[in-house]
Amino acid sequence: KVIVLANAFVLDDQQRDAIRALQEASRFIVWCYAPGLAYPDRAPEVKNVSQLTGFDLKELPEDIENKVTSTPLGISLGLPETWEGQERKGMLLGIANARDDEILARWSDGAAAVVCRSNSIFCAIPQLQPALIRLAAQKVGVKVWTKDECVLYHKDPYLVVVATKDGTFEIDAGDPVDIKDIVTGKTSVKTATWKSSLKQGETRILEIAR
Repeated sequence: KVIVLANAFVLDDQQRDAIRALQEASRFIVWCYAPGLAYPDRAPEVKNVSQLTGFDLKELPEDIENKVTSTPLGISLGLPETWEGQERKGMLLGIANARDDEILARWSDGAAAVVCRSNSIFCAIPQLQPALIRLAAQKVGVKVWTKDECVLYHKDPYLVVVATKDGTFEIDAGDPVDIKDIVTGKTSVKTATWKSSLKQGETRILEIAR
């Protein structure tokens, strides 16, 4: 349902046609940085990205840092207030034809850096945030179990949570259910959420009874 094009910078005609077929099949696409910027036998051109993605893109001035600021909409969807990639070594792109209600983050000159539309997200900064993947999943009706950063596996009736850092992790079951923690033996009865403080590397196996 969701296609993430994380490093599709050089694409030939056959690959571009395959991506267009995915678009026509109503797949939700997360475009990262500069997909399709170059052909294998041609120099990079910004227009190649625009033609592939449907976003009107422009190259930013060289003094723009590889750092963006989230809009209030972006923050409400879980993006950090600011984030940045590695030191700038190449071109950066701004999205020229975005409406205010689509823009999730901006470059320092005000140009749109991250835009969400009905069938795609374009993240022009080469630093994809997990919140954008969760947003894409929600757009296509995939269940998002948590907003916390962790490794999560799901196969009914079990859910496995692996902590990638110290902290409190919360699972959203949606409807009230019985959630049994197989590791501790504790059962939370008729609850829509499960919460636990875990150390990095700790694992919880949850059995969900609907």
